[in-house]
Amino acid sequence: MLSTAACAAVALEAAEVAEPAAAVAEVAALLAEVEALLAEVLAALAEDAALVALVLAAEALLEAFVALVEAAEALFEALVAEVAAALSEAAAAVSEAAAAVALFPAFVAAVDAVEALEAALDAEVLAALAELAALVAEVEADEAELAAADALDAAALALLAAAEALAAAATASMISAQ
Repeated sequence: MLSTAACAAVALEAAEVAEPAAAVAEVAALLAEVEALLAEVLAALAEDAALVALVLAAEALLEAFVALVEAAEALFEALVAEVAAALSEAAAAVSEAAAAVALFPAFVAAVDAVEALEAALDAEVLAALAELAALVAEVEADEAELAAADALDAAALALLAAAEALAAAATASMISAQ
């Protein structure tokens, strides 16, 4: 049988062995807690990385939106310029139309004047034609008078020839009667 001292020594050695085992167990527990904390930290870091990525994506989206707004502003300015140009052209067309409308009475008056001038010219042409017809009639009458005078001259010449023939016959008959 072991002595009490030996039992105490064994118990003391067992206690000394148990202490480091307990310390190792405590260290293991602390390591487990540290691992859990590291896992939480890693999870938080992952969440932070996701948040950073989300923020970066939001910033990129915001930059794209700003670029889109700038492009829309440029397009709007171009549209405003086009509308201003179109309004200017429309105003010019309206002023041209107003000028044409203002000129229309003068145009109508000019057309009326031309028509009146044509009517006057037609009347003058008709009068000239009438005068020409009268002149032609006078010429024809003069020609008829000339023809009648020629006929009278021919008749006078015939009478003269007949008178000469009678005179010759009378002279011959007088000579033969002697």
